[in-house]
Amino acid sequence: MQLNDLLQEHTLKSISQRTNISEENLEALFDESFEYLTKVKALGFLSIIEREYGIDVTEIKKRAKEYYETHNPDEDGLVMEQSVQENKRSGKKWMVIVVLLALIAAVWVTIEKVGIEKIEKSIPFLHGKTEVQQTTEVSDSENDE
Repeated sequence: MQLNDLLQEHTLKSISQRTNISEENLEALFDESFEYLTKVKALGFLSIIEREYGIDVTEIKKRAKEYYETHNPDEDGLVMEQSVQENKRSGKKWMVIVVLLALIAAVWVTIEKVGIEKIEKSIPFLHGKTEVQQTTEVSDSENDE
């Protein structure tokens, strides 16, 4: 089965739903309008269609590669530059996550070593109990006797 045979058996919408490739991108692919797609997208979409429907797309992949060699020879370099920039951004996110986890761990260890009672006594607004708590404790201790 070839790519054109696929369109005779399935609608563009059903192919789009099964492959998660937009109908616009599929139209460009089936029309071999490679100028509307990047090389990575065109070859990736063809691989998805090949996998999902088990058809041979070798010829159209060959035509796509020829098109991109003559029309967009520098495209591969542009993709590499973008991915390097994206990796730098994601590295900062990981650094923030690591710092936050380290702070949480430090607080946890401090609480474990010092004890929550000592921390409560050292914080002014937590120091001292409300009258209701004190009254309840006094009445409980009297009942124990």
